[in-house]
Amino acid sequence: MANRKKAPDKRNNGATVGYESQLWLMADSLRGSMDAAEYKHVVLGLIFLKYISDAFEEYHAKLIDQKAQGADPEDPDEYRAHNIFWVPPEARWPHLKAQAKQPTIGRLVDDAMTGIERDNPSLKDVLPKDYARPALDKTRLGQLIDLISNIQVGDQDARSRDVLGRVYEYFLSQFASAEGKKGGEFYANPPFNISDWSGDRLRDDKRWRYGVPPTGNANFAWVQHMVHHLAPAGVAGFVLANGSMSSNQSGEGEIRKNLIEADLVDCMVAMPGQLFYSTQIPACLWFLARDRKNGKFRNRRGQVLFIDTRKLGRMVDRTHRELTDEDIARIARTYHAWRGEKGAGKFEDILGFCKSASLEEIHKHGYVLTPGRYVGAEVQEDDGEPFDRKMKRLTGELKSQFDDSEKLQEAIKKNMKGIGYEL
Repeated sequence: MANRKKAPDKRNNGATVGYESQLWLMADSLRGSMDAAEYKHVVLGLIFLKYISDAFEEYHAKLIDQKAQGADPEDPDEYRAHNIFWVPPEARWPHLKAQAKQPTIGRLVDDAMTGIERDNPSLKDVLPKDYARPALDKTRLGQLIDLISNIQVGDQDARSRDVLGRVYEYFLSQFASAEGKKGGEFYANPPFNISDWSGDRLRDDKRWRYGVPPTGNANFAWVQHMVHHLAPAGVAGFVLANGSMSSNQSGEGEIRKNLIEADLVDCMVAMPGQLFYSTQIPACLWFLARDRKNGKFRNRRGQVLFIDTRKLGRMVDRTHRELTDEDIARIARTYHAWRGEKGAGKFEDILGFCKSASLEEIHKHGYVLTPGRYVGAEVQEDDGEPFDRKMKRLTGELKSQFDDSEKLQEAIKKNMKGIGYEL
């Protein structure tokens, strides 16, 4: 009988790609005596290079098949038209893999990084370029390249499951542990709750239009930095700690109030806990829009959408939760419908899940942006049991549990007395 491939689980959006821990153990075994803070850039730089190369090689193969129709696999514009980075020949992963055991591999990787930055201006001065340094063991570097060659992180399938993001997240959490740092310093896009951000030297920064952020927490520095750089019709979405929705410490409440009254806050999403590798705390999503009457969508001035997703998702192991594809689609569909996007359907408030609130309502709540305050409690289905009958049944069950508890206590006392310890 022919083997049948197991159908992919469409509920799995990639919260665990399955091999992060094994990949980490193998990569860490090649670290030797190198400091974790230094090794981090070596590993993550190579993984990103593999990501770029995977996407390039996949599309390169398609263009080769389309040469008869006029496609040119060596034309950089063919790739840029599809938001794929152009990878010059000296930077392509098969070339590096073939040279992985050569003593010049460090210089070859540096040349690859330099070539990618040269041909992709958006990556200029972003990639690490110090693989040729004498302190980096070239044998271990070659072994690391061989190891990373075994995973796909940038082809279409891997991108759809955010393999790069998950591997990065897992590795960063492990490096944070090895460096003795709090994993939370690495998360949140931007990283949230950073205390040592040199805020005392930026008190007069022009970005603080809505209030000077506290020196002990960079959350609202990040928020205002993004607002400052928004295009006239721009939209920004980012992750922050839940405290950003309600904190009134050190002027944060005033900054949040000013952002709301400036009609910049478009949508707030409360997320479930246990979505991250390094911390089980929940986070929230902020969506800001510079011009909420720009004509592309409906006029949303004076309103904020609140979505509470804390009950969504499923546990993929003992400590990690993921939002399923259906969950993500529901959240996105709700936001798109509320914005008035074509084909997104009609928006409706749903108790316990979503609510379109006015600025007047938000004012009454003290400018707190926690979705749970607005969406209300989910309607509980009536089980049909009359209230009096239910109360008699429940109180009877409670009395029985009390009786069992008393019996258990007496048994424990008797056993303790039997071994010489009377309670």
